[in-house]
Amino acid sequence: MDRDRGILNPRKVRLLLAPVLVVLGLLASDASAGTIGNAYFHHGFHQDGSSAENAMGDMLAGQLGADTIRIHAYWDLYQTGPAEYNNGYLGGIVSRVVNARNSSGNQSLKVLVNFDLPLSEVGWMQKAGYSLLTTKSTYENPEHPGIRRYYPSSGAGEEAYGHAMAKALKYLHDAGVSDFIETPNEPNLTHGPSDAVPAAWLGQMAGDAVSWAAVENLQMNNNSGPAILIGSVSAGQQGTEFYGFSTAAEYFGTLQWWTDYTIEQWWANVPNGPSYAVTLMGTWRPSFHAYPKNGGNEETPCQRLPSGDLQDQRGDKTGKDAYSTVQNAVIPMLNLITRSKKWWITETGMTSYKTSFAGAETWADCVKRRENGGNTYGKTQQAEFYGEFVYLQNWQFLHSGYPWNRFEGAIFFLPQDVNISGRQFAGYGVHWPGAAPNCGLPYPCRKPAAYKFEQYY
Repeated sequence: MDRDRGILNPRKVRLLLAPVLVVLGLLASDASAGTIGNAYFHHGFHQDGSSAENAMGDMLAGQLGADTIRIHAYWDLYQTGPAEYNNGYLGGIVSRVVNARNSSGNQSLKVLVNFDLPLSEVGWMQKAGYSLLTTKSTYENPEHPGIRRYYPSSGAGEEAYGHAMAKALKYLHDAGVSDFIETPNEPNLTHGPSDAVPAAWLGQMAGDAVSWAAVENLQMNNNSGPAILIGSVSAGQQGTEFYGFSTAAEYFGTLQWWTDYTIEQWWANVPNGPSYAVTLMGTWRPSFHAYPKNGGNEETPCQRLPSGDLQDQRGDKTGKDAYSTVQNAVIPMLNLITRSKKWWITETGMTSYKTSFAGAETWADCVKRRENGGNTYGKTQQAEFYGEFVYLQNWQFLHSGYPWNRFEGAIFFLPQDVNISGRQFAGYGVHWPGAAPNCGLPYPCRKPAAYKFEQYY
């Protein structure tokens, strides 16, 4: 795929800066990994919602000892013109982290920004030649559900995304609130919450981001960060022929190749550039999403599936099985990682709504059980998932070698339940709203998983 990459001016910039960067020793040393709490990896929660939900969730995550909250930010809200950037937008993220630190008393809390794409065509980007496209116009089923999401299909647009991503990471890193930023969410899902993004295009955007981060004088580090997470690939995508990929692993393999190839091309004609490019290729982190088997999707809360069961009565009903599903889902992608890169799972979790009750639970009883955050069985199994996760990931980090000893972070889905519906991901929070004994308002009630997180993470 040989396309115009719009490299004239950026290439001049990197030619001028590269010798200086090499002399300055851009890459920090690879220090040995240490423990973070009881876990050998970063740990936290994905948290996106209303302002009030975010403030509560951020505080709860901090109180549990999380060191990371993962949030969405959008390219077009940060970059407002060809060479114009809204630092006030990033300042809002800085304020959010500072507020979370102050409200929770956890000063180690930082943010992982998922730097997503515009949800609509942006006029100035089109005029600038970014050639924004959505898979609605290229996928064979133009009526597939999902939120429109527009990716740049020209070299100039891909490089602009990468430059904006690098500048955003530098701003947040310099402010002391972030060490990592991540490429668009779940780009391989053809029937996901947002339109898919072709692997080759995303790889070029990501490679541009890594190279621009070097030009921006970020001390790219292959051990502790700052670094760019690339992928956000959902392991649940199977059996589709989107752009010729039938598995998530095939998508990730192509994405990785294009990312590293783009980095290689960036530095090909720079003094010491080829060897420097190889070093840069080892600094970015693959990131994946993996969830347990949920047993089916209900159209409304507590609706029975065609089998006669609730999804709560199917799928992975134990924490042990849930962890095994998550681990097995990422293994095919881990086997493809090159250059001993560190890697993340940036979305995972387990619901507390699972139940071992096989009888005909009434609709009213189901609603009541979910309003209480699940029954004793479900809450216990969710806690066991957290326990299995930290124990086995730590064990593998210490004893299994590569790639398990390069695991760097886990982000669990939501610190709190915001409603009882949510369907597929209902009950994933480790708190639930209410005024049960020992957890009066305005603070949500803790589930056993919250205590497990606080104790072991």
